[in-house]
Amino acid sequence: PRRTHPFAPPCYGERAGPQLAWRLGWLTEDGRGVVVRSHSQGTALTAATLLADGTQRERCALMTYGSPLVMLYQRHFPAYFGNIVARTAAGFDGDRDWVHLHAHTDVLGCRLETESRLVVQHRVLDPHRWDPPQDGDPPPTPLAHSTYHTHPDSDEWAVYLMRRLAGDSVSEPDLRDDPDDTCDDRPAPPSSTPAQPTGGDHVATAES
Repeated sequence: PRRTHPFAPPCYGERAGPQLAWRLGWLTEDGRGVVVRSHSQGTALTAATLLADGTQRERCALMTYGSPLVMLYQRHFPAYFGNIVARTAAGFDGDRDWVHLHAHTDVLGCRLETESRLVVQHRVLDPHRWDPPQDGDPPPTPLAHSTYHTHPDSDEWAVYLMRRLAGDSVSEPDLRDDPDDTCDDRPAPPSSTPAQPTGGDHVATAES
């Protein structure tokens, strides 16, 4: 609170939320769809923005990764983020218009604990480079929390969502899941080159 920290900068959410809403409105005003790619705290910003204006979700698809939306925000701010995944997913025009990626070495982003089946959840290979090591090579770098945008699976899923918004008939990418798709070490919170889309959809990004 500013009263406790008078020299702290103001909350950027008061500005970032309306700015994101304006940008989404500008990108969709001609009837085209937008894929919003959100990372980390940006997933909370995006969810709040889409919930504030339900018409935005009808023209958008969402891809999140490294999201603490349930593990942190829903747990500690239930009055604002209670049942946040189901509430946000319910407003999309399609059944599978939200894709969530998570990784084993990401300590902040985990599988979204939700009963909603409207969200596609995919645990990416981590690390994703599996070339045979040579003598003296360092071990492959883990994905961790901040490099999802470099993982090839993120582009595959983005193209999938773009083609869905364009009205193309498309199947979910046939990608290899991490073999251990669990998050059993964390407490449960309370309740080939991809084909290009034909519809020319924009891709907007909300990252932090």
